Amino acid sequence: MVLGDNIFYGQSFTSTLTRAAESIKNNKGAVIFGYYVKDPTAYGVVEFNKDGKVLGIEEKPQEPKSNYAVPGLYFYDNSVVQIAENVKPSKRGEIEITAVNNEYLKQGKLNVELLGRGMAWLDTGTYDGLLEASNFIATIQKRQGMYVSCIEEIVTGLPKEYSVLITADHGGHEFTHGSEMDCDMTIPLLLSTSCSVDEQSFEHANIIDIAPSVCDMLKIPPYSKWKGCSFIAK
Repeated sequence: MVLGDNIFYGQSFTSTLTRAAESIKNNKGAVIFGYYVKDPTAYGVVEFNKDGKVLGIEEKPQEPKSNYAVPGLYFYDNSVVQIAENVKPSKRGEIEITAVNNEYLKQGKLNVELLGRGMAWLDTGTYDGLLEASNFIATIQKRQGMYVSCIEEIVTGLPKEYSVLITADHGGHEFTHGSEMDCDMTIPLLLSTSCSVDEQSFEHANIIDIAPSVCDMLKIPPYSKWKGCSFIAK
């Protein structure tokens, strides 16, 4: 599970995620991450003993016991459903993910992997955080001349048996914005990396707008023809 306002950027991050996924597959339990920050009071904070063993996690502490914050990225086995159902509001009156992590720790099933200095973690949950993340991404892209998380690169680099989920922008903005959005919603487009879609594959739906370069690369009709249509990959 990853929180939507978190951005991760760094070499070998994919291998980090793969190790975490394999740990859950083989050993069950949970895997979370620790990231060194200057001011951890705004985050869940991991407490370690002198041997590096995790003792506990405290949410937004006034006096943090370490500088390692827990980013919004978590790997859980299926028992998380039952654990989450029994979480009670904290002293701060909130239902907190930290309570879930501490329950796994209590059961001896929590692993914490530390993210090194070569990894960037950006929390965009505040205006300042969003601006910092925007400047960071802009700097990387300007310096390297390549896009971060470029959909074209991601799609072309996947094996053919993989599928790619692409969501279009909201169809019919004049209807969706400021309304309950019950008649014109964003519809996902599911395509195989090796598929080609023709006019006969259209079915009624409300979907418009995607990068023309993606359309061209995947050999699908121009997005100008998408209004009122969805595409079924064959």
